[in-house]
Amino acid sequence: MIVAIASRLAVLTLVAAATGCGESDAASEETGQVGGRGGAAGGSPEPSAYPPIYLLVNAHGHNYGFPPTAEGQPTFAALKTQRYQSHKAEITWLRDEAERHGARMSFQLNGEYARDARLAGDQEHIRDLVNRGHEVGVHFHRYFFTEKNEYWRLYSTQDATPQTIEQTWDDHIREVEAALGSAVLRVDPATGTTTEQTAAQAETLRDQFGIEIEPAGEVLSYSEWNTKPWNPFRRKRGTYLTEDLEGPRVALPSLSQVGLAEPQGLHSVVTSVPQLQRRFLTLYAEWRRHERRGDPPKIWVMGIMTHPDQNAKYHAEMTAMFEFWSAFSERETPRGNRIAKFATDREIRDAYVAWETEHPGTSSFSFEWEAHLSGDAQPFPYDIEGLVLGLKDSELVGELDTWHSQSVTAYELVNREILRGPANPSGQQTLTVGDTRLPVYLLWSDAGEDVTINFSGQELGTVFVKDARTGDVATADASMITVTEAPIAVSATDEYF
Repeated sequence: MIVAIASRLAVLTLVAAATGCGESDAASEETGQVGGRGGAAGGSPEPSAYPPIYLLVNAHGHNYGFPPTAEGQPTFAALKTQRYQSHKAEITWLRDEAERHGARMSFQLNGEYARDARLAGDQEHIRDLVNRGHEVGVHFHRYFFTEKNEYWRLYSTQDATPQTIEQTWDDHIREVEAALGSAVLRVDPATGTTTEQTAAQAETLRDQFGIEIEPAGEVLSYSEWNTKPWNPFRRKRGTYLTEDLEGPRVALPSLSQVGLAEPQGLHSVVTSVPQLQRRFLTLYAEWRRHERRGDPPKIWVMGIMTHPDQNAKYHAEMTAMFEFWSAFSERETPRGNRIAKFATDREIRDAYVAWETEHPGTSSFSFEWEAHLSGDAQPFPYDIEGLVLGLKDSELVGELDTWHSQSVTAYELVNREILRGPANPSGQQTLTVGDTRLPVYLLWSDAGEDVTINFSGQELGTVFVKDARTGDVATADASMITVTEAPIAVSATDEYF
């Protein structure tokens, strides 16, 4: 049966003097916890022979997006206040929902929201996020502060100049740090790096503002595997996914808005809850392969995203993901290792830095995307390519407990038809999302040996079995399927394999 799975420094100095909180107090205080910050939710990772999968939940704050005609209207101030309160309500909801599930979140806020909070004397709720164990960084699109009637103006990529881009960075980072009362480690810019010049400027600005955490990995989802990296890494300048062990920043992957049945913008990933759950299961299967074999440890991560201006539509989906991940955060493997743990971006960065110190010169993740895009096909950067391709576009139905007595873990999924158009010069394809089709199953043995099971309660007759690593496909009688310690994918059709 199926079971449910459940001028920046000056601003900081003034703030520190007023609050008694200096930059070093919040940003580098040693507490003995991963990340250096305490809080009610989460806690330090327990000692473990193999690290858990870190679960990263992000909230990208957007500007309010008022058109230029609104700025001169007598109702503009009231409209801004209304929009601010709406965003705050969703930030508060996310905070509370995360804590209800024992989770921590990473909020990347924008300068407009932070400035409104500060001017209203309401910045304490932003600082309280950190006090409760969450994290605050910065996210922005092409909006800069006009200094007129508290209006933030959107500009196009065509109107972007080095000066406006630098002002955008400064406006948002300065305002978030002023409201927060400390420096931020993470900035997620979305001003567009459409030329070599703008890409180089973004690198320079990251250095200038001392950014230590950045987002990365989107382009890997443009590949035939349609996935994101599963590890933090230090990105080489001028590349998307190539690793530089001496790089100044830790890159963290994250998927786009939870709950989208179709991708939007530069994203090429369907992020409905069942699709996200399938993505976690493939990561879990890869992680389990290394944990089971006693391989040298690595830091593993999966990130998801929501937005305060959109989140009200996705309460049910966010709750479903919290519940799903919370269940895995409470589980252990037969070897006694915790499977997953909620963590902030700062905590993951700190865990990664500690791993680097213990394993100098060891690669975490690297992929030559530029070569791959130009036609020089690069190998899949993980071990279970067969499973990733075999379960591609499928979505989770639930866990099957039928063979628990035989120490067999099984999940039922269903394949969804997704048609992909030709790739653009960046490698991105348009996706046409269709209906669900036949079931696909993911199975493995935790018995320490192969186990033969009767699968005829799910499928009758001949079934197709795909090897997780090699991708080889064989046939078997459903009444006598051999489940190996390595994962297998099973289906009544090989069309998806």
